[in-house]
Amino acid sequence: MKRLLLGSAILVLLFAIAGIAGAHEASAPAAAKQKVRFAGAAKNGQPISFRVVTKGGKSRIKGLAVDVVTECWADLNADGVEDKIVAHITNLNGKVSRSGEVEVYYAPDDDTEYIVEGTLVNRVAKLNVIVGGRFGPDGIPNAGNLECDNWGTRYKAKARG
Repeated sequence: MKRLLLGSAILVLLFAIAGIAGAHEASAPAAAKQKVRFAGAAKNGQPISFRVVTKGGKSRIKGLAVDVVTECWADLNADGVEDKIVAHITNLNGKVSRSGEVEVYYAPDDDTEYIVEGTLVNRVAKLNVIVGGRFGPDGIPNAGNLECDNWGTRYKAKARG
């Protein structure tokens, strides 16, 4: 009889421990994925937008799109002056450090390089965008033979929603 009671007590204790552990796991927060959309512009009015996706304490820049005024090494309208075009850069991805430092770097070949650096603090991004590469006259990357660059334009974007 003592063995039966002792066995029953052990089973009750094991079920109680299992119940406590299960309740703890159920109450532990899941690593939720957060998405915050940012939008803004440079002082010249050129737009920038992107998402910051955070999961497990790590934040990433996703889908950055930006229009950048670039100087081209060509005279498109034969007026004797090198012309400018607006480059339309899309779908860039990068990272955000825990301290808020933003880093996006894309260089798929020897002629193309896009750099976005800056800070993201209190839902405000202050970014410097550098662009160099070949573009079409409409600003589409790698769609033409115009070699154009921009050595840095500052943008400010705020979280939306």
